[in-house]
Amino acid sequence: MTHKIDNEVLTLYNELKKENLNLDNDMVMMFLENMPKEAKETLEIMQYGKHIISKSLYEEALRHIKDKSGNSIVPWSLQDVMKIASNYINIDDEKFFDYDLALWANVKRGDYGHIEKEPSKIIEIAIADLKDKDFPYYDASERAYCWAEAVTEKQ
Repeated sequence: MTHKIDNEVLTLYNELKKENLNLDNDMVMMFLENMPKEAKETLEIMQYGKHIISKSLYEEALRHIKDKSGNSIVPWSLQDVMKIASNYINIDDEKFFDYDLALWANVKRGDYGHIEKEPSKIIEIAIADLKDKDFPYYDASERAYCWAEAVTEKQ
């Protein structure tokens, strides 16, 4: 895992670590106690990667999907997306999860629904996006999570 840590913070941490050998444990316990929501999200990312595992994040992100005219879309259900997707993939064999795919399929529907009306084609595009091996910014399977985090943080 790559970490982006401010040099000033890292220097302070290293100084305190010399004085307190239990600093790591103390910091974690303070984090869990004082920032339980952030701690839970961090632990989930460490366990599952940047994937949508909570229904609440999935549903909140769905509310932010707009079509090209700026109107909210009526999203396809998780079950409908997965039923169609099962013609193309076995979700258990993929790096992304069902919420990732269902959200990303609905995002693509918002982007391309004015061009393509056939759900199976849009779901194929979403699958291809999440499996894109040359996506340059981060693991493509994490696209849906990163998008969801970005749109739900703007509130």
